[in-house]
Amino acid sequence: MLDFKESVRRWMPRPIWVLLRRISTYIWRLGHWVNVLREARGDGTSEAIKLYASAIVAPITALTDLDLWLDPQLCFDVKIRVNGSDRFLCRRGLDDLWHVLPSAQGGLREVLADRLHPGGVFVDAGANIGGFTVFGARRVGPDGQVVAIEMMPETASRLHAHLVENGLNWVQVVEEALSDMPGREIIATMPRGLPGQTSIIPREPIADRLENVPVRTTTLDIVTRELPQIDVLKVDLEGAEALAFKGGAQTLSRTRCIIFEDWGEHGDNTEATEICSRAGFTLRRLDGNNLIGLRQSNGT
Repeated sequence: MLDFKESVRRWMPRPIWVLLRRISTYIWRLGHWVNVLREARGDGTSEAIKLYASAIVAPITALTDLDLWLDPQLCFDVKIRVNGSDRFLCRRGLDDLWHVLPSAQGGLREVLADRLHPGGVFVDAGANIGGFTVFGARRVGPDGQVVAIEMMPETASRLHAHLVENGLNWVQVVEEALSDMPGREIIATMPRGLPGQTSIIPREPIADRLENVPVRTTTLDIVTRELPQIDVLKVDLEGAEALAFKGGAQTLSRTRCIIFEDWGEHGDNTEATEICSRAGFTLRRLDGNNLIGLRQSNGT
C-alpha cells in the first residue's frame, strides 16, 4: 500500500506538489540553522562573527537548489567548537558543518557513548572530517584504539588536522576506499559541494554536479588485522557497505556492535543486511539513517 505522502503526490497536480516540496525543503533548511546556532560556537570572536554572518544570510542562501538535499553551508571557512571543547574547521560551501554537530545522527552518538569506554576499540569507516572519530576517540582515551577510514584526499587531510587540533594522537587514519578487493585503482564520485556523500558506487550523472576522484582500495580485514575485539564498527560508505563487508569477514567476526547506513523504513541496503545477519548480528533500526547490529552471542 502506498504511504500517505506518496498518495498525496500522485493525487496532487505536479506543479503544486513541486512547489510544496520546495517550500518544505526551504523550511527544513532554516530549521537546521536553529540547531547550528544552539550547538556550535565560533572559536573566538572573529570565528563567531563569521558563523553568525552565515546564519544571517541563510534565508537567502537556503533558496539555492531547492530540489537537492543540502545541509547548512557556511559563507566562510569557520573554526567552531562543539561539545564544549571539540574543534573543527568547517569549509565554506561544503557540508562539513552538519557532520560535526551533536544533533546530527544523535542516536548513533548515544550508542557510541554507551558502548565505548576507556581502553576500547572503535573503527570509523567513512570518517569524513572526523565528527564521530573525535567523539569516539575521547570516549576510549589514549589507552584505546581508533581507526578512521576516509578515502577522499582533501577530506582525509582535514581529518588529520582535526585530530591534531584536538590532541588525539592515538587515532590511526587510513586514506583508502573500503571494498571487497585491495589494491585496485577505482573512481569515487562526489556531488559537488557534498564530500560527505562521496561513493565508489556508480551513480546517475547529475548535469555537471559530480566530481570524479581516483582512489585506491583496501579491505576491512587488512585495516583491522592487528586490532583485538572491536567494540563498535561504524560504516557509512554511501551505498558501498556491502562491498566493505565482503572484504571484512574476519573483522565482522571480532565485532561486538555494528552500525551501518541504511535509509528507509524497511531498509534499502539488503545485501549488507544479509551479510551482517549471516555473520551473527541481530539487526534493528537505530534511526532513519542507520541499522544497528549486536552479536547474538553477546546477548545485548
